[in-house]
Amino acid sequence: MRGYQGVRIFQSADAGGGTVKAAIAVFDADINVTQYPQLTTQNIVVVGIQTHAWKITLVSLYFEPETPLGPYLERLRGIENELGPGGLIVAGDVNAWNIWWGSSRTDDRGEEVLGAFDQLGLQILNRGETPTFDVVRGHRRYTSCVDVTACAADMLAVVDDWRVLEDLTGSDHNGIEFKLRIEKQKGQNIKRTTRIFNTKKANWRQFHEKLSQFLTNRLKLEEIEIINCTSKLEQVISTYTQAIVESANNSIPKKRTKQKLTMPWWSEELAKLKKDVATKEEDPLCSTRP
Repeated sequence: MRGYQGVRIFQSADAGGGTVKAAIAVFDADINVTQYPQLTTQNIVVVGIQTHAWKITLVSLYFEPETPLGPYLERLRGIENELGPGGLIVAGDVNAWNIWWGSSRTDDRGEEVLGAFDQLGLQILNRGETPTFDVVRGHRRYTSCVDVTACAADMLAVVDDWRVLEDLTGSDHNGIEFKLRIEKQKGQNIKRTTRIFNTKKANWRQFHEKLSQFLTNRLKLEEIEIINCTSKLEQVISTYTQAIVESANNSIPKKRTKQKLTMPWWSEELAKLKKDVATKEEDPLCSTRP
């Protein structure tokens, strides 16, 4: 690619290595970019991006359609060995078909690419079946999904809103857009334990006395012996549980620890989705349970 004012172009500088078919263009002058010329070829470009929160390795690639995939995939393994598996995002035209990235079928090359990505711990980001390659030749339209975006597991919470942009360029390949969260989420404080009572300071004699008293007053043995349906069994279990809790409240002090576990990947959005799922499970009209 030739340079443009205000745009930094990263690509192979080896003039004798053949036609350059991969590049990375950076339009923001404030982005801190590290070049890796020793890892860059005419078909694979590698740069490092440093944000306030993340160190990301970006790889732009192009796999020749008639060339064996082995050397390309081996170079990807070399990039991971050199820079580490974390923070890795790869994107480009692999000229391979696989249903995992939206193709209508899977071919041998698609199996080989997916197998290598699995070994590298890369997660496919492609969503939907909008073709990434779309061209009309001889009054006939040809489409396919051969452009793949994948990332390391630790980048899944960083990459968002992956989509194909049709009519973005005059190329026979559609544009692909996704967003990167440049700041770490604050997350939420999660209690490290669900334990309520401090059993080390329990008065077990008092606990057994209270439990025996509660069960005598609320539950009779003959009622248990004639249980013949799940609803009655649930009632008995509920009675036992309530008796244990009330006995513990009378004889065991509660834990007072304030220690909490902060999970950076947890967000208010996930908490809302979790609550929504729990609500649907409780609603008999929405439940998927048998």
